[in-house]
Amino acid sequence: MANPARNHDGKRPSSTRYVVLHEHTLGYMSGSMVGVLRSSVLRGAPYTLEPGVVPLPRDPADMRDATLKDFEDFRVTVPPDFGYAEAGCALHENQPGT
Repeated sequence: MANPARNHDGKRPSSTRYVVLHEHTLGYMSGSMVGVLRSSVLRGAPYTLEPGVVPLPRDPADMRDATLKDFEDFRVTVPPDFGYAEAGCALHENQPGT
């Protein structure tokens, strides 16, 4: 079965939304689930799924958009499509040649 979070080339589409759940898990939206890029039991994650999927939180306040600092804090390489899904993103505006 194909991974629904990836396109036919096996890459995530540029419209990927990267999120932080409960301040302990960095991931990306995949339908009604969140694909886990990194979780931290030291920050309170009840699971150590890396990679894996977890359900969306019931309370939308428990999820926020990821920032460049989150990728640094979770020690995850910033994906090439991060920031390009939304116009006006600082990362996109600071890219040379764009």
